[in-house]
Amino acid sequence: MLGLLLTIMDQVRTEDALRAIVETLPSFSILGRHRGGCQDAIQTYRRAASLLGSRCLVSGISPTVAHTMVDVAVSEEGFLTFGLLQDALRYALRSSGVLQGESA
Repeated sequence: MLGLLLTIMDQVRTEDALRAIVETLPSFSILGRHRGGCQDAIQTYRRAASLLGSRCLVSGISPTVAHTMVDVAVSEEGFLTFGLLQDALRYALRSSGVLQGESA
């Protein structure tokens, strides 16, 4: 039952995030995975965001999820991973020209 609830919550969050991409047209979208997360949800979001013109940055995936993604040969093409949300945000801001230099 808990697994089903978490899956439904992931779907709702994904739909909300994709709706926001359509409305705001960002160059980057950051997917924060702070409770483990599943590689299928990451892949689904990445593909959908890419189709909508947004590059997916993934932050905070667990070592277990990273290992599973390697085991099932998930392609890293189309997204970058970061250990911390602030690193993903810094990358997006620098790549967009909003933030410059080493200070953040």
